[in-house]
Amino acid sequence: MMKTTIYTINGDVAKENVAINESIFNTTVDEALLHQSVRIFEANQRTLAAHVRDRREVRGGGKKPWRQKGTGRARAGSNRSPLWIGGGKAHGARNTRSYKGILTRNMRQLALFGTLTRKLADKELFVVESLGNAQTPLKTKTVHDRLASFVQARGHKGSFEGTSIAIITNDRDDAMKRATRNIPNVTIAHPTSLHPHLLLTHRYVIVTTAALETINAIFSQREAAQA
Repeated sequence: MMKTTIYTINGDVAKENVAINESIFNTTVDEALLHQSVRIFEANQRTLAAHVRDRREVRGGGKKPWRQKGTGRARAGSNRSPLWIGGGKAHGARNTRSYKGILTRNMRQLALFGTLTRKLADKELFVVESLGNAQTPLKTKTVHDRLASFVQARGHKGSFEGTSIAIITNDRDDAMKRATRNIPNVTIAHPTSLHPHLLLTHRYVIVTTAALETINAIFSQREAAQA
């Protein structure tokens, strides 16, 4: 059985040799699948604003500019041809084009498991007891200092400023969002909204013990349903 260490938010060891789900955190990392997952996610977020008119949509051009033969000029059928000034655009940008892609449910799950496995193996994923306590109100400076001391205690080299961190927590309250929204590159996410792009675009991933239990419960139910 695979084991990991649980830390306090200050970076100290709270518990050692805590069992975690090996089917989630110790799977095969498929590089091609991770790349495909990130590429499709970014493509699905893409919005198309640029749109130019082709020769069908440009106003005018219904009449043949001159007769086909006898003028000495090159033949022309419309003054809205892409060859003409003021004509339609050939092969221009269209906002009707779709870049969306699809991953099967099994592929999405394998990509997520592979990402969690890589982060844990690279010592960039940490499990913490909690992010604070109910008696201490969450303030931006408090959260900033806690995160800075945590990553530095876990071996981070260099300045904390600019370090990207994804915090996975069950808490949906606005206090944590308000406390972190002015800290650059810190993202709060719920276990149900995990995806490889979120994890791979952040240097460190911090998961609370409650969120870890939620992750285990979600995928244990899926495995039971597929069995």
